[in-house]
Amino acid sequence: MESSEEDSSDTNQLILLQGFFEEMRQTHGEDHPDTLATMRALAFALGKTEDYEEHKSFFYRLLESQKRASDDQSRMHKILANLAHALGQQGKSREETQILKGLLAWEIAILGPDHDDVYATMARAARLQIDKENMPQAALLYRTMWDWKKRVVGEDHVDTVSILALLEAMLWHSHGRDQAVRLSQTVFDVRKRVLGDMHHDTVRARETLNRDRNRAPRCGGACFPIRPR
Repeated sequence: MESSEEDSSDTNQLILLQGFFEEMRQTHGEDHPDTLATMRALAFALGKTEDYEEHKSFFYRLLESQKRASDDQSRMHKILANLAHALGQQGKSREETQILKGLLAWEIAILGPDHDDVYATMARAARLQIDKENMPQAALLYRTMWDWKKRVVGEDHVDTVSILALLEAMLWHSHGRDQAVRLSQTVFDVRKRVLGDMHHDTVRARETLNRDRNRAPRCGGACFPIRPR
């Protein structure tokens, strides 16, 4: 009963917003700030519905209106990010991927390649590729993220090494096993140098390296395991 009342409330809100939007559009035009504010509220309300096509087309309409009306880059960014999120919520992974590619290109062009938002969008795109079991594409994104982290915070930073470990896993699953072994060795070497030989992260890295070396075709299961000194 409660769910039915919530659905009815959402429907009533949507009808009111649609009527208000039409009134604002006819009075002020579609590119007026008040009309755009109503469009954003309506886009959010449409995101709660099952009508994916209407939701998507309205978001694109909002995007175009925002482009014409203003050079407010932060608002453009938010619209694209919200659209990608809405597509993900609706299980539209292909469309979400397309929007994330556009969002990433926009962020690099406007914010610069070293901005935190660029990294966050890359991470989001990589997770999406993992969900789709597209490990080669995920590995490519993680490689870019690793290069980014090395450049921004340094090769020995914990975040850089964590991304390197994720890249190793992606390469293993995408059959780049020789590369995976080399990366496992790098992860182990960095963790040992920075954290010490007996730190739990170093121990885990050692276990991963031993596993990868024993499973790699070149080793044939005969690689000597690495043990703590």
